[in-house]
Amino acid sequence: MGLSTSHYKLTFEPQDENDFLLIEDWDESCNVPLKHYARFITDVKEYDFNKSILIVNSLEKLNRLETKDWFSSKNFLNVFINTNENLLNKEINSFIAAHGLDKYEKIRVTTEVGGIEYDTLSFGEEVTKKGIYFNVVGDQSKWMSTKFYDTFKQECWLWGKKEDFELAYNCVGGEWYIQTFGLNEVNSLKKKFKRDFIDNFVFGQSLLSVSF
Repeated sequence: MGLSTSHYKLTFEPQDENDFLLIEDWDESCNVPLKHYARFITDVKEYDFNKSILIVNSLEKLNRLETKDWFSSKNFLNVFINTNENLLNKEINSFIAAHGLDKYEKIRVTTEVGGIEYDTLSFGEEVTKKGIYFNVVGDQSKWMSTKFYDTFKQECWLWGKKEDFELAYNCVGGEWYIQTFGLNEVNSLKKKFKRDFIDNFVFGQSLLSVSF
């Protein structure tokens, strides 16, 4: 995962209904208390994927997985050995129907650990939680100075103060980037950042989202 710096503008009308922040861990996530954003708190819908089945290509792979401290097949509703894709699909569909899982949202993920590849098919139940919707009104994913990483690479990933935005702006580009890409390119990027982040900042509504 690379650097991603975004300007989240809190809203009651998100462009994407999946763009929301949950408030349950706010104190650990943001450097500004939740009370400053309280007017945006509302009910949001998400899926709780707490049921899964495991799919592996052989019993040998399953046995290798069972030797790992972090793994237990008991955490899954069922384990399927995939020796034939068509037969596997029939078996999974029958299991889903028999256990009433067809009403849930489904997501299948392939994982490889230590040369062992396996799939998990998870079932998500829609739940209602308290959260805050946002729109992304600015994005920056490159050409940030070392100071930016030193400042923002912390457990906190949401920053809501004007000085946070200004510090980030001052970290756009730098001498190495000027020498490598030219002053015009760096100035163009800083101009865009100023427009999308600094000039568009509203305390209590703007959040600087930083992930690495």
